[in-house]
Parts: sequence; C-alpha cells; structure tokens
Amino acid sequence: MRLVDLSAPIEPSPAELPEALRTDIEYVAHDEGAAQAEAMLGVPRDLLRDGEGWAVETFTRFGTHNSTHVDAPWHYNSTISGRPAQTIDELPLEWFYGPGVVIDATDRADGDALSAADVEERLPRPLEPLDIVLVRTGRDEFYGELDYIARGPGVTAEATQWLYDRGVRVSTPLASCNCRRSRPILQTGAYIRLASVCDCAGGVPGRADRARGLQRSRRRR
Repeated sequence: MRLVDLSAPIEPSPAELPEALRTDIEYVAHDEGAAQAEAMLGVPRDLLRDGEGWAVETFTRFGTHNSTHVDAPWHYNSTISGRPAQTIDELPLEWFYGPGVVIDATDRADGDALSAADVEERLPRPLEPLDIVLVRTGRDEFYGELDYIARGPGVTAEATQWLYDRGVRVSTPLASCNCRRSRPILQTGAYIRLASVCDCAGGVPGRADRARGLQRSRRRR
C-alpha cells in the first residue's frame, strides 16, 4: 500500500506574514543542549556522545490555521442542529483513515466553485461511505506566499451536501482551502470536516486507489 504524506512542513514564518497566521519557533542546538544537560542534571559535556546534548524546538506562536489541520464542528459553532458541536476528539477516528478519492480541479481558476454536478463528473469511481475526497487544485506551488489561503477553486454548499449524503465525512482541497465556499453547510448537521493547508506536490495519483488519507487533527479545533 502506498502512503502519501499531504501535510505541509512546520517551519518559521517569514517576517511579513500577519500575526494571526504566523508560526514562530525558537531552536536550541546540540551545543546549548549540552550546557542545559549539565545545568539541569549535572552531566558534564565529556560524558555526552560527541559532547552534544539534546536539540529542542519551542513553539512561541502556532495558531489554529497554521500548518495541516482538521476543522472540527466546534471551530465554527458551539451548537449544530440544536446539539453541542463536536470537538475534534469526539469525532470517530475511522473517518480520518480510509480510501482517498482524487478529484482533479487543476483546470479551474482561482475563485471558481465546483457544483455537485462538477464533482460527480470528475469522480474516478462511484463514492463509498467514508471515502476521503481530495480536491486537487494545483495551488501547492504557491504554498508560503501571502495570498496562498485565498487561491484555488472551492466547492459549493450544494456539492458539500451531495458528498455528505453519500457518506463522505472528510474532504480537503490539496492546497489552499477556500473554506468560505462551503460555509453555508457548516451551520447544519450535514457538514464535511475540512482538512486545510495540505500540499499535494503532485504526489497523489489522479485515480482512486486504496491509498489512505490520514489527516492530523487538533483537540477542540
């Protein structure tokens, strides 16, 4: 079974990126780690392999929409259909590990919205319950640009409902998410969990196969 990593790298943001979207990381190199080991544990440097200690990364800023993540119902509303919205830890794990079905939308312009008919026409095979639908936009080449999140086509609320009715519970564009095109459906019980900020890098086959779509998630988001 072939596994394809769709996650984007976690790395420090450029200085010009807005605060709400920034990732800031402080790094401790092996040399400094050796000094910390001696101060904390009393282990001198000459007892450490090659005189090196641990390397450490500390996140000083890491927002909800930074890197690859899954939007839980709680992210959008406190209640859905009159019931408390689910947090990410309340969603079934099997939703996030299953066959991936790729819909090629690389021919669509930024801002275009795929209708239910568009989605159905582009499917490589009939959908099965819990398929993970991957909309390939081709905009991964713009990852890291300031306007990345606004690029790429999206799907309509109608198309989202159509996917939900066929058992799909997780979907993602393979690049910028343009989630606002699906937002009307987010206020109902029939809503697809969006995995955002993914990077396809041409690595996903343009056909359905048994490759699994595993998405990293965040508690309560």
